[in-house]
Amino acid sequence: IDVRSDAKNNYSDISGAVTGSGALGVGATVVTNVISYEIKAFLANAIVSGFDKMSVNANSDTTFNTYSVSGAGSGSIAGAGVVETNVINNEVIAYALGDIKGNNTSTLTVKAKDTANFNGLAGSLAGGLTAGVGATVSINNVTSTILAYIGSGANQQINVGDIIVNATGVQNFNDLLSTGFAAGQGSANATVLVNDIDTLVKAYICDNSNIK
Repeated sequence: IDVRSDAKNNYSDISGAVTGSGALGVGATVVTNVISYEIKAFLANAIVSGFDKMSVNANSDTTFNTYSVSGAGSGSIAGAGVVETNVINNEVIAYALGDIKGNNTSTLTVKAKDTANFNGLAGSLAGGLTAGVGATVSINNVTSTILAYIGSGANQQINVGDIIVNATGVQNFNDLLSTGFAAGQGSANATVLVNDIDTLVKAYICDNSNIK
């Protein structure tokens, strides 16, 4: 028996802005991705018997590929900026609850896994005879709840040989940021990278579970 819920998402963005002026040149690129979802795989209030292997799996795999560039040139003042923002807010939950009867060699597996991959390349370039300003900002925010558990109930009885309960959260960040400027007098540049992770990961067997 295999109870499964899978989600695989790939987002690719390519954006850019270039401007030129004899007096004032300003170029800006802004990219925002906001993803919110709930993935559940569960066996609830079921009567299952006579199995060798049973699994309940909830899996999420999300990838962001973001490529942004901004450029500005001016005979006097030039400014260029790039802002990338990726936000994930999700729940990945797998659980088993019910009357589950196997034998001494039966295996019950409950797993929840969430994987987030951020691949970002961003750059800005500004050039002005008087002043040049460049800024590149990348923000990645992940808020996730990952739960794998065996529930409890008045009529529940789980009789198997082995139980595996596993919850996993994985975040991979590959960001390359650059800012360039050129000016005859004044110039300024800034590069900012923020990775904000708020993840709750739990694998457990509830109190009062009837497991034999």
